[in-house]
Amino acid sequence: MMQRYNIALLPVDAELATYCVGFAQQNFSTQQDAYLLGNDAVAHVTLCQFHAEAADIAKLWPKLRAMNAKQLCALSFAHLYFGAGRNDHTGMIWAGFAVAPQENLSELQAGVHDLVAAQGLQPLTAKGADYFPHLTLARLDVFASLTVQNWPEQEFWDQRHGFGLSLGLSDENGVYQQCLHADFECEAVRATAL
Repeated sequence: MMQRYNIALLPVDAELATYCVGFAQQNFSTQQDAYLLGNDAVAHVTLCQFHAEAADIAKLWPKLRAMNAKQLCALSFAHLYFGAGRNDHTGMIWAGFAVAPQENLSELQAGVHDLVAAQGLQPLTAKGADYFPHLTLARLDVFASLTVQNWPEQEFWDQRHGFGLSLGLSDENGVYQQCLHADFECEAVRATAL
């Protein structure tokens, strides 16, 4: 059976994952529309989403591990973003933390995208200049009030946060719901799956 999968970076620190869930819940719980971090949505930064069979995943994960060699990424966030939904998400607004530009992240994402395509699978995530690395907090109704009551402290923006490679199940909206494989002890995954 074809399912939607997500190769993503997950926070290796449960405190970061918990903070992101708390921020989303505190600021967007009344405006959210079918996506709120923590409500069956795991904190993550997508590298590549795609549809596949379970047998494809069994072959893909070892190749991903060999490519990444258990390397952790240190990412920082640039700003809080609000972006208009497209295609199936027209009439919605996405809110999240944009990841600061970083060459090794762009290289990792392009490599993952190419590996998925080389397996005969169709990547659903853009690559290159069209790739927008971010950690989604919520999907909001277009008529929602976009006020944020509790902004992150400057330390949050200045700090580099550790992330590790994972492969998980997503729903059709791209909500990362279940980690199937990870290159690290994944306390953060359990912390965000409320």
